[in-house]
Amino acid sequence: MASHTRTPVRIARTGMVAAAHPLVALIGVEILRAGGNATDAAVAISAALAVTEPHSSPLEGDTSVLLWDAQAQKLSALKASAGAGSVWRTALEIWGTLTAAAALAPAITLAEDGFALSAAQPELAQTLNQIAEEKTTEGEVIGPEPLISEPTRTAYRGIDIAEILSGTAENGLGQKLRALERIDFAALSPESAEAIHRLAGASKQQPEKSTTQTAATHCVIDARGNAVAWTSSSSSESNLITGPWMLFRGETLWAVGGDADLQTNLQIVTQLIDSKRSPQEAIESPKWHTGPDGIELSVEDRLPLDTCYELRQRGYALTVGGPWSGACAAQVIALDPDTGILFGGSDPRVEGLALGY
Repeated sequence: MASHTRTPVRIARTGMVAAAHPLVALIGVEILRAGGNATDAAVAISAALAVTEPHSSPLEGDTSVLLWDAQAQKLSALKASAGAGSVWRTALEIWGTLTAAAALAPAITLAEDGFALSAAQPELAQTLNQIAEEKTTEGEVIGPEPLISEPTRTAYRGIDIAEILSGTAENGLGQKLRALERIDFAALSPESAEAIHRLAGASKQQPEKSTTQTAATHCVIDARGNAVAWTSSSSSESNLITGPWMLFRGETLWAVGGDADLQTNLQIVTQLIDSKRSPQEAIESPKWHTGPDGIELSVEDRLPLDTCYELRQRGYALTVGGPWSGACAAQVIALDPDTGILFGGSDPRVEGLALGY
């Protein structure tokens, strides 16, 4: 997985995290190095993101989680609306090894003491302490009990794509990819007009009405092969927001992660599978996004000029933004099944960082 990117692909042998803030990624790695598992680290990261990125990971937001238990060879989905606290507790009780107090301690410290470019947040620290000490009641800050279910799995080119559907199956990542299986993306450059046209056509059926919202995804793989992919968002009233995903080759975990946007996930997953790109290469590739009509197309200006000309000739109305202006905040970790080496990618469009050891 050689990579020629703005940020180098991160490589590790034991465990790895990828998250939207460097302090938060460090918290996750420290928990893994101290003996915690993927769920412990993922909960700690989620709580810390509520401090460092409250606009995309609010306590009262919606949460979708995929959890892979390597020993049991079982994949589970966890989903809750309007309350991250209940997801933290449930995840730790079933899959974690730490208490809520231990997992939330780093986030509480950040909220109490503040961090670079941020003031202290004493009220948030108090709320986090209440959740950690189980002093809140259901429906207060902690939110209702989350739903535990089987995730949806769809095959694409021999790869199983596991996800949590927020709408109908037809609008899921897996079904969109299944509809594209006859297209030989391996023979196309991801930056070609033909590839973009095919992917845009498959994903243009988006609702015209949706709430404005933000979301963040983080992912973890630990030393025992357990994995978590976690998405938090500020609202659930739009099908534009998708959950995390995991990729399996048979029953062997291959990659975890995701972005909150369906079209971005399509671009990343096809590049991982068809173009054999590293997580960092797939994340950093020039991103594009279509509007509800499928004609308006927003692109980053790193997209080749010839591609832009050809897309205009095909009838697209292009809006060209800055080099890193795309609505992308993806985090991805890939696992080489032959060597066990972990490859992590994190989005430079946000303060993302992948760290491993």
